[in-house]
Amino acid sequence: MPDRSSQPPDQPSPRTAAQRLATQILARTADHLTNIGPKPMADSWRTAALNTAMNDVLDPVESKYQRSAARRAVLMALPPITGTTVEYAARVRELAVAA
Repeated sequence: MPDRSSQPPDQPSPRTAAQRLATQILARTADHLTNIGPKPMADSWRTAALNTAMNDVLDPVESKYQRSAARRAVLMALPPITGTTVEYAARVRELAVAA
């Protein structure tokens, strides 16, 4: 059996990398919503926080597949808009932790 300790770690699959990016986006979205403060949740708040988080996380990523897969995963995971921005941020953060 070859000694793997001297070899670089295996690269994650594109799907795993996209899932990791989606988790980062969800966490950043929750952070941005928390920074807005306790206001009634609206689509405009979610859109602003989500776009900022996606730009923060995905700008350095070169793979179009990973960028697209991460976006798709985040959009499918987001809960319905209810409550305040802080409550919604807590639900989004739970998704990020569970991922």
